[in-house]
Amino acid sequence: MNRYKKQIEISLVHNKYKDFDSFDNKEEMLSFKLCKSFLKNNKDIIINNETIKKIGLKGLYDIILDKQKVFLIDKSEIENNLILVKEVYLLDLNSEE
Repeated sequence: MNRYKKQIEISLVHNKYKDFDSFDNKEEMLSFKLCKSFLKNNKDIIINNETIKKIGLKGLYDIILDKQKVFLIDKSEIENNLILVKEVYLLDLNSEE
């Protein structure tokens, strides 16, 4: 729980299914591998640590809320020139109680 009202927390979650409706409909969250050149060819649409430092967590939070799908690339999962891309969703920890 976020005890500091002005602090923004962002948690991105990847599960096999997003929710119970997705489970019932057998709609799995996406996960796929792409060639590492994808990073270079799409750098204008990829948000990295430098971008987050510029726009701040509030800006990142607003961008994520505006998108229909968000994908996560973890550099530690790059293997043999392939990157694992996972669909994630925002676990909203910032809602008012």
